[in-house]
Amino acid sequence: MPVYAMMAVGSFSLLLIMSIFSGLGEIFDEGLDALFEMLDFDADDGGGTRWISSYSLIAFIGFAGIGGVMSQRYLGVTDEPSVVLALLSGLVGGGIIALFMNWMRRQERSTHLRSGSLVDREAHVSVAIPENGIGEVHIVSDESHWMSARSTDGGSIPLGTTVAIVKEGAPLIVRRKR
Repeated sequence: MPVYAMMAVGSFSLLLIMSIFSGLGEIFDEGLDALFEMLDFDADDGGGTRWISSYSLIAFIGFAGIGGVMSQRYLGVTDEPSVVLALLSGLVGGGIIALFMNWMRRQERSTHLRSGSLVDREAHVSVAIPENGIGEVHIVSDESHWMSARSTDGGSIPLGTTVAIVKEGAPLIVRRKR
């Protein structure tokens, strides 16, 4: 039972420290990525869901420790069955943490437009572009974006005109859509 208790206290202490100093989790995950690359193992499902991370592995150890302590202390089971119960509780607890962390990552994903993704996209002039001046265009992707823009030829483009983005930058370079 002392080993299980040390597993639980040690891993949850490490999780607390990693939560306070968020860079530690990234350092551990970089190490895991290097290990997985060396072993030619893919840690996510291809859709951005990462099932094996430093947080889920440490949570697995902590929940296994809790499961081991609970099984021996409250269920009165011996060593071998307590190992099975500890592993099961570790899988359940680590899985819950993995699901939570994946949900958190989805919430934090950037919705900013990616560089190189705007050329040839359609936009609508939301603030008229004056001759040799800068206006604003509205770009709709997963969500709305407003960006400053000027015309390719320096001419004016009235409000509401549909334009095509020719070049990225600050401001965007746009031309009237044909």
